[in-house]
Amino acid sequence: MRWIFFIVLLILAGCQTGETVTASHEHDDFTIQVSVPEHVQANQPFTIVTELSSHHDQEIEIITGEPIFHHMIWDSNGKAMNYIVSTSIGIHRTLKAQETLSEEKSYTLKEPGTYEISAVVTFTHVGVNDGSEYKLETPKRTIEVTE
Repeated sequence: MRWIFFIVLLILAGCQTGETVTASHEHDDFTIQVSVPEHVQANQPFTIVTELSSHHDQEIEIITGEPIFHHMIWDSNGKAMNYIVSTSIGIHRTLKAQETLSEEKSYTLKEPGTYEISAVVTFTHVGVNDGSEYKLETPKRTIEVTE
């Protein structure tokens, strides 16, 4: 499964300018990671790939919002460039043992400059400690936007 992810990343990287960088946050039960290109051109769409991996040996159920992942983007002054909105909540999802949920999102940044991007996932793990809640965030990744 990881090889498929890397192949998809390579294909996506071919559509972007520059290298793709990945940031991840690992928890005992789950890992979230985000991959973004290092360099893009202003007004040109680029793709953010975000994954949530389960480290469980059996199938589990989680409750998420829709979309699953929220991406936060800041400009070089630390100003938030986007707003996080969930269109639905209470979505039950089943994850098979060691399964990875993946989501691709296209963004366009209009102004040249340096930006930081991170991804967040918030969910409830059903059936564990009366529904353990998780909020996992990746470290920020830097992306350079040129004209």
